[in-house]
This record gives sequence, structure tokens and C-alpha cells, in this order.
Amino acid sequence: MWPSLLAILLVRSATASSTFHPNCTLPSDVVNFVSSTNVRGTLDILWSSLFTLLICTWTIQHLNLPEQTPDCDTWQQKLKETLRRSGTKVKWVLVTLIVPEILVGRAIQDWMMAKKSQRQMSEFAKEDGVEWTLTHAYYANMGGFIFRVASTPVPNIPKHDLASDPPAQVLPTGSLNSPISATEKPMSTPPLSSETIQIQAAQAAPSLKLDPKATTSSSPPSTMSPSDEHLNSVRYAYTNAEQLYVLRTTSTLPHLPSVSTKQIGDKGKSDAFIKGTAMLQVLWLVIQVIVRGFKHLPVSQLEIAVIAFAACTLITYIFSWSKPQNVTVADLATNIPIPETAFMELDGKSHGISWFQNLTFQPNADIFSPIPNDADFDHLAGSEFLTFMDVGMVLAGTIFGALHLVAWNFHFPTPLESLLWKLASVYLAAVLPFYYLSAFVLERLGLLKGVFNNSGNMPKLLDIPARICVWLSILVYIVTRLCLMVLVFRSLFFLDPGTFVTTWATEIPRFQ
Repeated sequence: MWPSLLAILLVRSATASSTFHPNCTLPSDVVNFVSSTNVRGTLDILWSSLFTLLICTWTIQHLNLPEQTPDCDTWQQKLKETLRRSGTKVKWVLVTLIVPEILVGRAIQDWMMAKKSQRQMSEFAKEDGVEWTLTHAYYANMGGFIFRVASTPVPNIPKHDLASDPPAQVLPTGSLNSPISATEKPMSTPPLSSETIQIQAAQAAPSLKLDPKATTSSSPPSTMSPSDEHLNSVRYAYTNAEQLYVLRTTSTLPHLPSVSTKQIGDKGKSDAFIKGTAMLQVLWLVIQVIVRGFKHLPVSQLEIAVIAFAACTLITYIFSWSKPQNVTVADLATNIPIPETAFMELDGKSHGISWFQNLTFQPNADIFSPIPNDADFDHLAGSEFLTFMDVGMVLAGTIFGALHLVAWNFHFPTPLESLLWKLASVYLAAVLPFYYLSAFVLERLGLLKGVFNNSGNMPKLLDIPARICVWLSILVYIVTRLCLMVLVFRSLFFLDPGTFVTTWATEIPRFQ
């Protein structure tokens, strides 16, 4: 229904158009200062709003580390790798434009998980004499600490003291990951000792030529050359902070990675100038809207929509302040290969279920693949599907929709468009709280048991209806967001004349 109505509105807009050209008087003689005009044009509103929107959605992307690959030797390989990584970021920018709540939810969840890891690792960090700050916890949950996996069976050797095992190995370049099938199940094995791991290293990767001195705590981390002839056959496990904690508890990881906060920061490519520019641009837009409100001057729907995005950006910035950004090269948690059977202790610890996969009942991610950018972690008490990410999404969705309600009495080209704006705004503000509250109540009543745990054991009778309901909800939400986007840009060409009157806020430096 809504797409048909929007098509009718677009046809109507094409039947009538008009342009006004303001004529400003020039000074008759040389003067020391000329102030800006007291009017702004349609393109002034458009470009300043779009710049704010794009810089906000681009700078808040804190993506997890990608799959580790060998160094690119040719320009074709380098171009392909650059396009692959840029494509991932562009994809998430587009997701943010349509569903900005996801990034807010992820930021809140990541912060909660990082705080939890910081508490868990505090004793081990003191014992190992290494740092484990909030940044380390973020970095671990991004897949920053990986393990080189050895597949050769390990002899059953008694456990020895592991205190002398070396710290983490910092990789100066990428390394190849060759994920195994998610259907392969690890086999049981006792916790590994230093002696066991050294035997495994000699059996599975003799060509790596590990220095015997590397098993002493005084030895510096050895560096694996990306040009090693066996690099292409190496497989890696991408662990999060919770899994690192389990491995350290069982002594499979003998020593926490010795990587400083400064080293992690140097690996990232976060640009403080661009982030600062984004925040100043948002601040300028907020000041302008407030000033126009005090002066009883109309505001465009586009500016209100950008402020809604800016609110989500601000929340994301606050919770992601210590999170590394644009890191592409991981660190080895230990410089000794670990048999894949050692990861059996992690069966009960989520590798991070993709939110989209969980929503559509797809299988979980496995530990031999990079951590998904939309990974769901610890469930809330009493629920098998609700996480802190969902709580953040509910909060952001409510704020996002409510801010659009500010334009309730704005001027619209037609009464129908005014009605569509109100319905869409109310729907966006209410749908996520209603959806999650209803699902939580139904789960409490036992009506959703096994539906959201990706176990694959959902009754066939409920499988198809559940999928239809989920996809229908997603489709309606996306159509509602697209409806608002169309109304935003259509209304820009039918603004109230007072919208073009400027205020002193136009004198504030900004981009447009």
C-alpha cells in the first residue's frame, strides 16, 4: 500500500516545479566586512545535512578484524584486498542508514562485554604482568587475538608449570585463515602443557623453526614471516575475550598476550580530526535547530532526520570511545600452535552469533572464522534470545522514532504525506519495544522454547510461520524507513518560506 502512495506523490511532484533566485545587493564601495545573506537556499540545507549524515555514518564504524590473509605481492592483489575491505565498510554504512539502531545496540553490548572481560582478566593480568584494559577487551572481542591451529593429535603428557611460556606474538603483517566446516566437531583433550605444545609444534609445523629460547619468559615475542612457504596452509582460530578467559583458566593459553594499549592504538587508523569534524558538524546542526525553534522559524524535515541519526551517533561514540578502529592485522595470543581439539573447552562459550543469522534461524558462526560484525553475545538472565545488543536497539529505535515526531506539525506538501510521516514515526518509536516485550512475555509463557537458540530443533509446524513472521516484520520495518526517506527529500522541495530565513548560527564555522 505505502509504495503505491509514494509513487503517486512522486508523480504529483513532477507536474509542478518553481524556482526562486534571491537577489543580494553588493556594497557600493570597498568595505571591511560583508556579512552572510539572511537567506539560505535549498542546496544549502541539502548539502550541509547530507555531509553531516555521511560523516556520522562513516566515522562510527568500528568493524571487527577481517579474515587474516598473506601479504599482497602485486597491485592487482592489493587493489582486490582494498576493495574487499572498503566494500565491507560501505555495506555497514548502508545498513546504518536504514537501521541505525543496530550500531547503537552493538556499541552498548560491546561496552558491557568489555567491562565484563576487564573484571574477569584483572587477576590473570596481575599474575602475568601484562596490561588488560578496556581497549584490550574491545580488541579481543573484535578478533584481535588469534591462535595458530595445529591439527596433528597430541600425546597425553602430564601437565607441567606453564608460567614460563612467552607472551603474545605481534604480527607485522596479515596471515592466512582457512576455516574448517562448521559441522566438524572438536574432540576431547586434557588441558595442554608447555611440553605438550612444544611437541605439537614440532610435529605439526616443524618448518616454522621455533626458537627453543622462546619458551622462557625473558625472550621477546618471535615474529612469523608472512613469506613463509607454509603460511598458506596455516589455519587460525578467532577467539573473543570470553573464550580467551576460558583458555587462560584451563592453561591452554599459558600467558595473556603482552600487547600494550599504545601498540593496539598504533595498529588502528582512527582519525581524530575526522571524528572531531563530525561532532562539530552535529553540534552546529543541533544549535541551528534550537535557535530556529526559539525564533519560531520552521525547520526542514531533513534536518530533523539528520538529528535523529546524530543522536544514534552520539550514543555510539560514548560507548565506543575506547574501542580500536580500522584495525586489520591481528596478534597471535601465543606463538605456539594449539591443536584444534584444545578448543573443546569453548563449546559452552558463544563465538558470537550473528544477529541476522539468529533472526533468520541460521547456524551459528564457528571459531575458525572471523567474529561477525553483528555478533550477539551473553543473553540476559531468564532469556535465551535477548541480549544487551537487543536492549540497545530498543533504546535507539525509540529515540530515533521519537525525534521524528518533532516534525508532527511541520508543513508537508499534502495532508496524505503528513499522515504518512506521523504513522511512520509512531511505528518506528513503538515497534521494537513492542516486538521484544511481546517475545519476552511469550518466552516466559514457554511458547517460544527453542525458537531463538539456533539449535535447529524448532518444530517443523512452527518453522515456516516463524520465518514468515520474522521476514514480514523486517520487510515492514524497511518499507517504513524508506517511506520516511522519500518524505524527507520530497518535503525539501515544498518547504515553508520561513525555512529559508537564516539565523546567527549560520556564522558558525561548518561544512556545507
